[in-house]
Amino acid sequence: MSRLATPPGSEVAATTRSLRTRRDDAVRSRAPLAATVDALYATGRMQEALRQQAALAAHDRALGELE
Repeated sequence: MSRLATPPGSEVAATTRSLRTRRDDAVRSRAPLAATVDALYATGRMQEALRQQAALAAHDRALGELE
């Protein structure tokens, strides 16, 4: 039981690295999504822009969970 309450340092370090990698990947993949939303709004494609904006919001929520 104490192992669950206090994991070894190596396990904590591995988990931290994994979370940072996932966060970095999510940050990198956000820019193209945001650019797509901007382009769709700029070209007046509102319905598609709204759908992509919803996808971007979901992406941002997932990214926030990694912070």
